[in-house]
Amino acid sequence: MERPDQERLADRAYAALRQGRHLLALALTDQLVEGDRKDPVYRVWRAHALLGADQIEEALAEARLGAEMSPDLFQAHLTAAWAAWKLGRGDEAEKSYEKAIAASGRQAFVLSEYANFLATDRPPDQAERAAREAVAADPASAEARSALGLALFRQKRHDEAEQTLRKALELDPDSARAQAYMAMLLEATGRTRQAAALTRMLGSAALAVRLPAHDTPAAAEAPGGDAPAGGPALRPDLSAPLLRPRWLGWAWAALWAAGALLMAAGLPLCLFAAGGWMVAGAVMVAFGAAVLATMIYRRDDFRIDR
Repeated sequence: MERPDQERLADRAYAALRQGRHLLALALTDQLVEGDRKDPVYRVWRAHALLGADQIEEALAEARLGAEMSPDLFQAHLTAAWAAWKLGRGDEAEKSYEKAIAASGRQAFVLSEYANFLATDRPPDQAERAAREAVAADPASAEARSALGLALFRQKRHDEAEQTLRKALELDPDSARAQAYMAMLLEATGRTRQAAALTRMLGSAALAVRLPAHDTPAAAEAPGGDAPAGGPALRPDLSAPLLRPRWLGWAWAALWAAGALLMAAGLPLCLFAAGGWMVAGAVMVAFGAAVLATMIYRRDDFRIDR
């Protein structure tokens, strides 16, 4: 595959991942991998697409391959951890999380993901230690504080857990994890009406949050809740964002200007001309409006990452 064609294909695959169009992303990453079988980033992208398409075993195999190709690519280990967790292979997931932490240089986000895993599937004291490290690495992380809140809740330290989860919600009111864990705490402490209201507000977002498998009144996962919140489907940018050339931004500006000019030139003809000129003006306005609408709808395809 020629380099320009490969870059265009990579742009489309990246955009599809960002938009959550997993089947399209899978088709595009299949082509990328076929064109360059030695690129570990494409393998991670494909693993993300497979996870989104609910092909978990294949996603795990693809992420492992990416990790073998580039052991320092923490995104590959992290994706393997997500996939193993979705398959219920906790020990394997834990090992992959630990590799991701080491490869990332203990980045705050990776620590937060590990802490949430531990808070769900491992002893709460172990989870608390990991969550406190994640909070120390990034005090502004709602995900880290959510994990700490859950770890404290599982130790029946309800007041501390509630304070921690409230802080997480202050940092990110839309955090599905913090909301779900808070709802669980409210229910466990007898505030069922508040818990029910929060659960209704969460809606389908609650399905992306895996709840603890033991040690809490909510012993089972949420229906269909077999993916960590903020998992691969929500974080395609973890697999090394593709840098887009600056000419894409210039092209976007030029097309936007062309659409605006067509509308500006055609509108007076529509309003004040007659006969053929009025028809020509209407065509110009319609075409200009179509260009502008297309540019607004497809603006992510022209986004510059540098």
